Amino acid sequence: MRADARTRGELEARQSWTINGARLAAAGPWVVLAFLATRPETAQAYDSAAGVAVLTAGAGCSVFAYQVMRRIGRLPEESRVLR
Repeated sequence: MRADARTRGELEARQSWTINGARLAAAGPWVVLAFLATRPETAQAYDSAAGVAVLTAGAGCSVFAYQVMRRIGRLPEESRVLR
């Protein structure tokens, strides 16, 4: 059981790297957009109904992709031996 617990601990540590990478990948485009939004030309480009639609669709895609990554990378539940 100790070996199983140690193996699970190693898997959880590796999984945390994957989750942090996914968070960075999901936040990256929004950080770039925030930097670009400091320029008046970029702010004007998204100051219309079409710009808001693009931002909303991008946010939805980011959230969906992040949730899919979490579901794919989830470790299986550990079964209990004694209940």
